[in-house]
Amino acid sequence: MKLTQRQFELLVEALLNEQAGMHRCMNGKLVPDDSMKCLQDIEARISDAEHHRGSHNCGTEDRVYYNGLLKGLRKKRRRLQKIHLL
Repeated sequence: MKLTQRQFELLVEALLNEQAGMHRCMNGKLVPDDSMKCLQDIEARISDAEHHRGSHNCGTEDRVYYNGLLKGLRKKRRRLQKIHLL
């Protein structure tokens, strides 16, 4: 896959922004990682992951994956809830 110069610049800019305290939402938009939009996106991700985890039997590799994913998302949600006093 070949990238144009502009596409490459946009990719590098997005990566730098993401590393500079930005959160990439499911729709691809970058928002500050301590914003309400970030919290809303994390809650949507948790809901989605719980839905998908429910379709797998206990002890399966896929369910273990979703449990780990949910652990990280819930940790981030708790941090954001403390910031926004929810």
